[in-house]
Amino acid sequence: VKESDLVLLDEPLANLDYKLREELREELPKLFRDSGATVVYATTEPAEALLLGGCTATLHQGRIT
Repeated sequence: VKESDLVLLDEPLANLDYKLREELREELPKLFRDSGATVVYATTEPAEALLLGGCTATLHQGRIT
């Protein structure tokens, strides 16, 4: 696996069972920090965005707010 400066994730936890999703919600922030990469994490779950994101943005009618 090649290291990257930018990682794009589109709802990576959406299709996981509850237990695994909760475990990864705890692990992902540390993984993101340790990687040193900028991570763009797309999700429809506001709580997940706030938990995992250092900075958040909202996409509304095709515009980032």
